[in-house]
Amino acid sequence: MKAKTTISLLLATGLMLAALSGCGAQSKPEDASQGAKPDANAAEGSANDNKQTSDDESKGELQEEAVQEEASQETEVVIYGSDDELLQLTERKATIESEDGQDLIVKAVAELQKDGEDGQLSLWSRIVIKEIQLDDDGAVTIDIHIPDEARLGAPGERLLVDSLLNTLFQFPEVHTIELLVDGEVMESLMGHVELTHPFARP
Repeated sequence: MKAKTTISLLLATGLMLAALSGCGAQSKPEDASQGAKPDANAAEGSANDNKQTSDDESKGELQEEAVQEEASQETEVVIYGSDDELLQLTERKATIESEDGQDLIVKAVAELQKDGEDGQLSLWSRIVIKEIQLDDDGAVTIDIHIPDEARLGAPGERLLVDSLLNTLFQFPEVHTIELLVDGEVMESLMGHVELTHPFARP
């Protein structure tokens, strides 16, 4: 009787161990799958962060472009030059894109140094522009250098001065124009036309 009882206890114990072992084996895959979830969430969060960063950079670039477009503006100006015989001033139109008054003056003078496509002759093409400044009072100061090959006779010098004055005084922000030669105040640019210091808007 004792032997039967012992065998029964052993069988019961074995069944319990087998059941417990089975439960443990089934729980492991579940634990493994639960452990993998944080990694997937982390990857998704990283992807979202990258997308957000990219979106922010794109918005920043668009805002910068918008500011630049607002800062610059196009102005239609009249550029004065001469006919090919240096007898009279001629006019041509040009469109200048500038950021402020200083930039507009600098680019207008640069246009003054170009010949027109319609045969207009630039009297400033050989003049070296050293510096251009526009102050808050509307005073423009232009420092130039005059090479020997840029020198003209009396009619040409008169047209050269007038072409500059007519071009720059069309801008309301320009009140006076001071012309310097190599940083110095001169009585004349080329010895024929007396300069006013400064030239004032007519």
